[in-house]
Amino acid sequence: MPPHSTHRLQPLDVGLFSLLSTAYTKQLNHHMFNSMGRVSITKRLFYPMFRAAFAESFTEKNIESAFEKTGIWPFDPKKVLSKIHKPEPVPKLIEPSRLNTPTTSRTIRRIHQVYQQSRQDSILSLIFRANIQLAAQQAIS
Repeated sequence: MPPHSTHRLQPLDVGLFSLLSTAYTKQLNHHMFNSMGRVSITKRLFYPMFRAAFAESFTEKNIESAFEKTGIWPFDPKKVLSKIHKPEPVPKLIEPSRLNTPTTSRTIRRIHQVYQQSRQDSILSLIFRANIQLAAQQAIS
């Protein structure tokens, strides 16, 4: 299988579970409306509602449609391959020697954003140094 494609190749995920979720939500809303919101869901109430939702969503037509969407049957690999995108290139590592310790709130916010994208230890150490400097400045004043 191509990497990062299993969620596109599973017919239940692609075409049936969302229908089941919608049908079950409809059953719950109907039940809550009829009881004016004064009843909780028990094990005894769950199964009949779930069975009705399952019967509504897992029809022969929906199952065939799910297999067709994934390209499994009739076999059509282009359906899945057209949806799979090439992964983003890994961002270049920033050299720690080129970065100064941030001293303003704006530069600290920017360095946090850079760290969230690349998760480099060198950037994390800059954030720690900035926090130490700010704590020292606060203690002095």
